[in-house]
Amino acid sequence: MTAFTESTVEAAALAWLERVGWRVAHGPDIAPDMPAAERRDVAEEGTTHAPG
Repeated sequence: MTAFTESTVEAAALAWLERVGWRVAHGPDIAPDMPAAERRDVAEEGTTHAPG
């Protein structure tokens, strides 16, 4: 059996999401207290784009 790490699975998932139209961002860059915030509070839903 081939071993792989969580980071390998995460990288593959993020690459797939980008290929199907999602914009992937680093969490701290879009946190509510940052200039590029995508939501006012951490309790708000984080997804803002549904490919279609």
